[in-house]
Amino acid sequence: MRTAMPYTPEQNGVAERENRILVETGRSMLHSKDLPLYLWAEAVNTACYVLNRTGPTTVKGKSPMELWFKRDPVSINHFHVFGTECFVHVPKQRRRKWEKKS
Repeated sequence: MRTAMPYTPEQNGVAERENRILVETGRSMLHSKDLPLYLWAEAVNTACYVLNRTGPTTVKGKSPMELWFKRDPVSINHFHVFGTECFVHVPKQRRRKWEKKS
């Protein structure tokens, strides 16, 4: 492992490019759903999660997760559109009589 000098991003071009991809993807996700900017961390985390499971690699037909963990293809059936409105169920024990259930 080689280290780079502080404040010289040009010495670490690969990492800087990956960071740029994540930031641009997160920004696109926020703006496509007109979400507030304070959700930027969630957008970047989601972008990283999705790209690790679907992103391009130098090995055709393999995702980064498949190469790192040497497993069968990772399922993406659980993916949902980022920014989709959802409701969280509140268990009966945690709510009062007239409160919403979700």
